[in-house]
Amino acid sequence: MIFYFLTVIVFIAELIIASFLLVNLLKFDRRIKEWDEFLHTSKPEIKDILVLVRKISEQGLEFAPVIVLKVKKCISDLIISQLKSVLAGLVFYAVKKETEKHFG
Repeated sequence: MIFYFLTVIVFIAELIIASFLLVNLLKFDRRIKEWDEFLHTSKPEIKDILVLVRKISEQGLEFAPVIVLKVKKCISDLIISQLKSVLAGLVFYAVKKETEKHFG
C-alpha cells in the first residue's frame, strides 16, 4: 500500500515537472516566433543601416591620414612652443648672471 502511494506521488511530481517544462517551452517558442517576425520585418532597415555604417567607416579611413598629420603637426607645434619658452628662460637666466657679474 505504501509503495502504491509513493508511486502515485512520484507520478504526480513528474506530471507537474513535465507541465512546467511544457509551458515554458511554449512561451519560449512564442518568443522565438516574435523575434523571427521582428527580424523579418526589420531586415531591409538593418541592411540600410549597415550600408550607412560601411560608408561612414570608409570615409573615416579616407580622413584618418589627414587627422594623423594634423595631430602630429599640433604636437610638434606644442613641443616647439615649449622649447621656445625654455630657451627664453635660459636666455633670461644667462642675462641675469651676466648682469650680476658686472653690476653685482
